[in-house]
Amino acid sequence: MKGAKIIVVGSVVALCACSWVKPISGAEQVSLIKPGIAQACKELGSASAQVKDRVGIFGRNEKKIADELVALAKNEAVRMGGDAVVAQGTPTDGFQKFSVYLCEK
Repeated sequence: MKGAKIIVVGSVVALCACSWVKPISGAEQVSLIKPGIAQACKELGSASAQVKDRVGIFGRNEKKIADELVALAKNEAVRMGGDAVVAQGTPTDGFQKFSVYLCEK
């Protein structure tokens, strides 16, 4: 029984470390920029991103959550024709809003 608990806990910890967001083609060209830089860009709209912040009773790594939220925002920027995103506030419960911009063209 003790061995089974170790396997279950180990599996959950491994899942918490995984990234579940895959970038789409073009997302690598999208930059996360500061609001001041965005002043010289054309705002295209906004994007909301949400990921799981918990796996069962276990909280996920905050950096992983933040990275996944940015990856989702970059994917949406590609779909909107943008090349930059600006985070609006900080992630809360696995949710964050972003503004999408076109800066270079």
